[in-house]
Amino acid sequence: MKNSWKKISSKIGYKDQWLTLRVDQVHKPGGRKGNYAYVHTNGPAVMVLAVDDHKNVYLVHQFRYPTQMCSWELPAGSSDYQIPLKAAKRELWEETGLKAKSWKLIGKYQSFTGVSDEILYLYLAKDLTQTGKDRKAEDGIMEIKKVSLKLALKMIKKNQITDIQTVAALLLLKKIRIKK
Repeated sequence: MKNSWKKISSKIGYKDQWLTLRVDQVHKPGGRKGNYAYVHTNGPAVMVLAVDDHKNVYLVHQFRYPTQMCSWELPAGSSDYQIPLKAAKRELWEETGLKAKSWKLIGKYQSFTGVSDEILYLYLAKDLTQTGKDRKAEDGIMEIKKVSLKLALKMIKKNQITDIQTVAALLLLKKIRIKK
């Protein structure tokens, strides 16, 4: 499909260590001029489905300032311009203290279409080892929970897991055959 949007110019509306708000002047598909603002992040994001030998998944619990809510999520974060697999390994260790011997890229997904140019790399991590070290407190993580996929799906149904990226990843995991 052909891109019918035409960029005329681009400027930075805001920038900090995590993101840049870009404001592009564009010709829209219908031919009218307008502005399109979107968030540019520090490289792609990564998310990890860490699955143990009993097919349990690891969730982290943290407070999310923008929504003023606590959230159960899969370990995830910015790649900070690292190679996505390296970033996924770092995020898993920082948030849970886990290391994994087996890694598989499940897919690349658009995180916030229409709002951001961020791409999310979703990994399946297996053959887990707990190192006993992490940086979860620094990341604002209050708790780590290991749950069966069945319980995670119940948590979605009960609105206990509300992060849509985590919801989508867990539903995708339900469809994938996980081998020991």
